Amino acid sequence: MDIEENSFCKRGSEWRKWDLHIHSNASPDSKLKASDIVDKLIDKKISVFSITDHCSVDNVDTFFALCEQKRSEGKEIYFLPGVEIKTDKGDKSVHIVAVFPEKDLNGNKMSSTYLKENFLSAIGCTEAKLLEIGKEKLGEEKTEDKYKERGQLEFVVNFEDVSKKIKELGGICIVHAGSKSNGIESEIDHSRSDEDNDLLNSLGHLKEVLMKKYIDICELPNSTEKSKGQRDFYLKKFNNPSIVSSDAHKLDEIGQRFTWIKADPTFLGLKQVINEPSERICLDSLPEKIENIANNSCRYIDSIKISSIGTNQSTSWFDNELLLNSGLVAIIGKKGSGKSALADITSLCGDSKINSMDYSFLTSQKFRKRNLAKGYEGSITWLNSQCATKNLGDDVLETAPERVKYLPQQYVENICNQDGVSTLFQQEIDKVIFSYVQEENRLNTHNLVELIKTKTESIDATLVITRTELHKINEGIVLLEDKESPKYIESLQKSIEAKNQELKNLKKPKAVKKPKTTLSKAKEEKIKNITSSISEIENKILLARESLKDTNNKLHKLDKISDKIKNFKADFDTLINSFKDDALELSIDLSKIIKLKISDTSIDIKRNELNTQKYKLGVVLEQNDPKITASFYNQKTALETELKKITGTLDADQKQYKEYQQNLKKYEENKKFIEGKKGDISLNTIAGIETEIDFVKNKLSDVLKDSYKKRSEVLKKLFGELEKKIYFYQDIYTPLVNFIKSEEATQKKSGSKLSFSAGITFGKQKFADDFFSFINQSRDGSFQTIAGGQKILDSLIEKYDFTKKVDTDNFVNDVLDHLKNDKTQTTPKTNHIKSQLKKDPIAFYDFIFGLNYLDVKYKILFNEKDLNANEFSPGEKGALLLIFYLLIDKENIPLVIDQPEENLDNESVYTLLVPYIKKAKQRRQIIAVTHNPNIAVVCDAEQIICATMDKKNNEVRYISGSMENAIINKKIVDILEGTLPAFSARDKKYIRKIRN
Repeated sequence: MDIEENSFCKRGSEWRKWDLHIHSNASPDSKLKASDIVDKLIDKKISVFSITDHCSVDNVDTFFALCEQKRSEGKEIYFLPGVEIKTDKGDKSVHIVAVFPEKDLNGNKMSSTYLKENFLSAIGCTEAKLLEIGKEKLGEEKTEDKYKERGQLEFVVNFEDVSKKIKELGGICIVHAGSKSNGIESEIDHSRSDEDNDLLNSLGHLKEVLMKKYIDICELPNSTEKSKGQRDFYLKKFNNPSIVSSDAHKLDEIGQRFTWIKADPTFLGLKQVINEPSERICLDSLPEKIENIANNSCRYIDSIKISSIGTNQSTSWFDNELLLNSGLVAIIGKKGSGKSALADITSLCGDSKINSMDYSFLTSQKFRKRNLAKGYEGSITWLNSQCATKNLGDDVLETAPERVKYLPQQYVENICNQDGVSTLFQQEIDKVIFSYVQEENRLNTHNLVELIKTKTESIDATLVITRTELHKINEGIVLLEDKESPKYIESLQKSIEAKNQELKNLKKPKAVKKPKTTLSKAKEEKIKNITSSISEIENKILLARESLKDTNNKLHKLDKISDKIKNFKADFDTLINSFKDDALELSIDLSKIIKLKISDTSIDIKRNELNTQKYKLGVVLEQNDPKITASFYNQKTALETELKKITGTLDADQKQYKEYQQNLKKYEENKKFIEGKKGDISLNTIAGIETEIDFVKNKLSDVLKDSYKKRSEVLKKLFGELEKKIYFYQDIYTPLVNFIKSEEATQKKSGSKLSFSAGITFGKQKFADDFFSFINQSRDGSFQTIAGGQKILDSLIEKYDFTKKVDTDNFVNDVLDHLKNDKTQTTPKTNHIKSQLKKDPIAFYDFIFGLNYLDVKYKILFNEKDLNANEFSPGEKGALLLIFYLLIDKENIPLVIDQPEENLDNESVYTLLVPYIKKAKQRRQIIAVTHNPNIAVVCDAEQIICATMDKKNNEVRYISGSMENAIINKKIVDILEGTLPAFSARDKKYIRKIRN
C-alpha cells in the first residue's frame, strides 16, 4: 500500500509516537526478533520507528514486509531504515544515527542490498573490514560471527565523511547529544588543562561546525526537565531539534522512551519536523493538543461530507468526503475552485450565526440560484461521533446553538470598511471581552452590553436627572442671553419711547367749569352715590381679577405638588417592585428598611378651598350672563344705566360737567397704567421697562456669570459620573488584561502590541456631525463655510484631552467663545450665539454641555493606534479582528476564516497573522481559506486541502494531506506567491527532487 494514498495521511500531520533508535538481532548487543519488535511497538501504540543496528542493515527488508502486513490488517505502523555508526570525533567516539527514506534515489523501495552497496560499502564498512577489526580486537580464535559482531561495535569512520554520505543518499543525521553516552557534548571536553588551550579552542569550534553543517537532529537520553533544557539550548544555538528514543536492546525497553512527533508517518514527515521543531516535537508524556481534543471531542470536526440527494442531476457538483485535522486546515486552490464553498458549507452545517447574505458561494446569485443547492446536502461528523446534516439550500435556525465560528470575507469587509468602529465590529469585540467574564460575575446577563448596563444603571439614572437639571439651567440662560443682545436693549428703548409717546398722546380732558346751576340735593347725592358705587365695583373687579389670578397660580402649584407626589409614589413602587425578587432571595424585608407614607388630605382640602374660591370669583366676574345678579359687571352695568338715566335729565352745563369728571377719571387711570408704579416688573409700563433696562445694564452680567458657573458645575458633575463608570469597566476587563499580559511573547513575535484600558472616549465624528447640525455656516462667524468650520473645529478638538474634566470644560467654553467671537477676523467681531445657530439654542446647550458625545468604552490600542479614534485602515481592522479570535477569544469551537489575508500585504500577513494563527491552532481547530502561502506554509498547516473545479462538467473536488505529502507539496508550489522574505521562510519546507 502506497503511503501517500493511505487514509492515515489524508488527515494531514498528526501527533504520533515515534522511536527512531531501536536495535534488533542484527546488532551484536541485541537479540530482539523483528516480529517481536513490531508487535511490541503496536502494543505500545508507537506508530513510526527506525531500526538502527550497529553497522548493519540486514533486517531492513524484513521490517518493511512486516509493517506492510500489519497495515493491511488496519494497524498503524511505519518503518524507516536506519543504522548507527561510531565516528572519530571525541575521546570515546561520537555516535551518529542515520535514518533513510522509504525509497532510494532511483525511486525504488529502500532495501538492505541498496544500503549495503551505496552506504556501508561507501564508508568502508564491509564485512571483510568488520572481520578484520574483530580479529584485531579479540586477538584469539573466534567464530566469524563473533569477529563480525566485534567489528560492528569497534568500526570507526570519519564524522564528516559519514555525514556527507548519509545526506548524499537523502538521509538525515541524528547525533547523540546532551548527557547521552557517546554524545557530542560529553565527548568533546571543554575542561582541559591550560597547556591544551589551542586544542580546546579548536574542539569547541569544531563542535559548532559539526552541529551546524552536518547534524539534523539531536538525540537526548530522556525527557526530563534537564533534557528539555538541553533541547532548548540546541534549538537556540544551532537550530537543531531534539528527540528522545528508547535505544532499546531488550523487549521491555520498547515504549519506555519515545518522542511525540506531529507529521506524516513518513521520512518526508520527519524532514518537515526539522523545519518546525518547536511546533512538531513534544518531549512530554502527552501533547497538550491531544489532551485538549480528548476533553473537547464535541468541539472538533472529524469529517465533512458533501453529496447530491437526488438522481436528477446530470452532473454532480459535489461528491466529497474529507477527514479533517484538528489543527490548522488550509484550503487552497485557484480562483473559483471551490475553496469558499467548503467554508460556507462547514459554516452552515456548524450552525454558524453568520448571515447567509455574507456567504461567498451559498448565495442566491451563485449556488442557490434556481434552487440548485436544494439538490445537495452537507454533513459534519464531530469527534464524539455526533452528526449534523443540512440541505445546502436552507439557512441556519436562529435557535440552534452555534458550533462553528465563521468569518467570511464579505462579512469582515463589511464591518471593517466602515468609518470608525462599526456596530458589528464592536459586537464582535464585545463577544470576546464577555467570554473572559466568569459566569459567577455576569450577574445573570447574556452579553457585555447587558452586563455594563446592569452595573452602571444607577449612574445612568443619575445622568438622566443631572441632564434634566442642566436643561432647566439652559432654559434660564437662554432667556438671560436673549437680554444680552443689543437688539433687546434697543427694543426696550423703543418701548420706552413708544410709552412716552403714548403718554404724550394721552389727551387730558379739557377742564369744564362747574355749572352755576346746581342740582337738587337729592339728585346730586344720588349721582354721587352711584358714581361712588361704580368706582367701588371697579375696584372690586380689579381685586377679584387679581384674586382669581392668584387662585389659579395656587391651583397650578398645588397640581404640580400633587403630580410630583404621585410620580414619586409611582417611582417608589417601581423601585420596590424592581428589587422585590432580589430582596426575597436575600431574605430581606424591604418594608422594614423603607416605608412611604403619603397623607394628601391637606392637599385635597386646599384644592377644594381654592376651587370654591375660584367658583365664587368666577361668579362675580361673570360678563356674559345678565341674569347673574352677583356679577360685578352686571352690577356695574345696572349702575351705569341708572346713572345714564339721571344724567339724561340734566341740563347741558351739568351734563357736560359730569362727562368731564368721568373723562378725567379715565385719563388718570390710563396715565397710571402707562407709567406704572415702583416695583413693577412687567414690560407694559414705563416703570417696568426702566427696571428691566437697569437690570440688563447693571445686573445681567453677574446673574449670567452665576448661571454659567452653575452650568459648569453640572458639566463637571456629569463628567464625574462618567468617570465612575470606568471602575465598573475595569472590573469587567481585568481578566482579559491579565491574559494579554501573559501572551506578551506571542505579541513580540508578531512585532505588534495589543493593549486594553477603559476610559472616556470622544466620538469625534459624531460630535462634528451633531455640532454642525446646529450651526448656521452661511452666517459670518468662526465656523462659517463647511471646510473652514471643520478646520476650526478640528483645531479646537486637537487642543484638549477629553479624558480630563478640566479640559472638557475648557473645550466647551472655547467652542462658545468662538461662537461669540468671529475668530476669522483680524479683530474678532462679537456675535450673539443665537445668531450663529439654526436650531433652538436650548437644545444646542443641552447637547454641548450634556456630554452625550463622551462615553466610557474599552480603549483598544493596537501598535499605539486607538481603534476608537478611527486611526485604523480596513486591513488593520481586519487583522485586529482576527487577532481577537485567534489569540484572545476563549471559545474553542472551530474557527473558519475565508481569506484572512485580504486587505493585507504579504509582509503584514507574515508578521501580523502568522504568530497568532500558530498560537491559536494549539487550542482550537482552524479552517482557513487562503491563496497566500504565508498562511498555509509559514503557519505550518497540519492539513492542506486543495480545491479544484472542472467548470466544463461543474464538478468541485478536493484532495487533502499534509504539507510534507509530495502530491500536496507540489500543489502548494504551483500556487506559490508572496514576498521574497516570506518565500525564504517557506522555501525550506518545499520538497526538492533529488537527482542522480
